[in-house]
Amino acid sequence: MRCLGIFFLALWVAFGVGVAARYRSLKTKEPADWSQGVSHRLDVTSSEEGLKWLARHQEPDGRWSARCSGSCGCSPVCSGSASSTDDQELTALCALAYMGAGYTPQNRSAYVDPIDKKTRRLGETLRKATKWLIQAQGADGAVGSRDETFLARHSLGALALAQAYGSTNAVAYRSPAQRAIALLDGSQALLGGWGLTERACWRDPVVTARALLALREARGAGLEVATADLGSQPLDGRSLDDAPPALAPQATARDCSLGSWNGPRGRVYETARTLVALESTCRWPAALGGAR
Repeated sequence: MRCLGIFFLALWVAFGVGVAARYRSLKTKEPADWSQGVSHRLDVTSSEEGLKWLARHQEPDGRWSARCSGSCGCSPVCSGSASSTDDQELTALCALAYMGAGYTPQNRSAYVDPIDKKTRRLGETLRKATKWLIQAQGADGAVGSRDETFLARHSLGALALAQAYGSTNAVAYRSPAQRAIALLDGSQALLGGWGLTERACWRDPVVTARALLALREARGAGLEVATADLGSQPLDGRSLDDAPPALAPQATARDCSLGSWNGPRGRVYETARTLVALESTCRWPAALGGAR
């Protein structure tokens, strides 16, 4: 009888340990493995509301626009000034926010949005964004049109595509990612680093930081990268952008703004930029020079 009592006591302790471990896993939002569509642990819990806000403001075709068409139902609250060429950069930034939080296009977990009561899947949101970026690519791999700020946009698009391939190993993402990386790899500024245009005379610190992140991500994913020593490239910038990550606290009101950040370029851009800044602290510390 005593042995039987010890057995049940051990069983009860094991059950308690299992429940506690499960609770900690849910609390820290630690996903199981790649096969479930999530790549790594999410430590910044406030980003969940931000990601849901972005999902609510995604355009039907998969992109994001700082001008916001009003499909979210709360325009002009969420709108900002931008040109149509900014959609590629903004969509890439939003995609990076999801992947930086550990999501991949393969994620199937669903939730009911607290504002519009619609059922959404963040993995599906990311899949639509990645598909739109690929459709926005030219035959040579260029993400967006070649204007005076082309590489600022393309470097971010190349980073998003390389990370999408690296996190899924999906065949559909390999060729678009490789073409984007090859173009970026051959576009270095004449004095080293990367400028706003291909083979520019002067390097831009933000574009150089983005390009280095993209090439390092690509190399880690097994894509071909011609630049031999990425560590020797000049890196003057220490972030993915040239401004502070947020000018206001995260919105907590139970309305359309819930989970967002606001700033001079509108809620869509500022929310995506802030999420990436928060997540990059643990995602890219070495590439950003240990900043923040």
